[in-house]
Amino acid sequence: LRTAGGRVASVTADMGRAAVCAAQTLTLPDGETITLRRVSVGNPHAVLFRASMPDAALLRLGTALQTHPAFPGGVNVELVHLSAPATLRMRVFERGSGVTSACGTGACAAFADGVCASGADITVRLDGGELTVRAEPDGTLFLTGAAEEICEGTAWV
Repeated sequence: LRTAGGRVASVTADMGRAAVCAAQTLTLPDGETITLRRVSVGNPHAVLFRASMPDAALLRLGTALQTHPAFPGGVNVELVHLSAPATLRMRVFERGSGVTSACGTGACAAFADGVCASGADITVRLDGGELTVRAEPDGTLFLTGAAEEICEGTAWV
């Protein structure tokens, strides 16, 4: 998806409203106590604001929360850090997939947890690139990011 000038196209999606729960403290199987916030953007998220987010921590926390009794169906886990004004750095462990390079609903969940004033654009930096999240006064979230063709195929139905 390239524009006539060869640039990658940008796409904006209406992501609906996020449901944000109060902060919750959980004890992990290894005895560590963590505080997170449950956020639903049509799918479940556990958002944890952290000062750092190394690979080992993301893998350990993501794996532990997949089997935690608080999340019987599994959960997407976001480690988030406010890296600059209006900029969140985020890493994600998706249920059923493990560590992934990006997650649009996760970016919206992090935005909703961190909350950011309506009308303000927030950049979410992920391993796979940047997304922009904005909330309308009614709470509707809009996600904007690059749209890039990664493959072609034919489907037979």
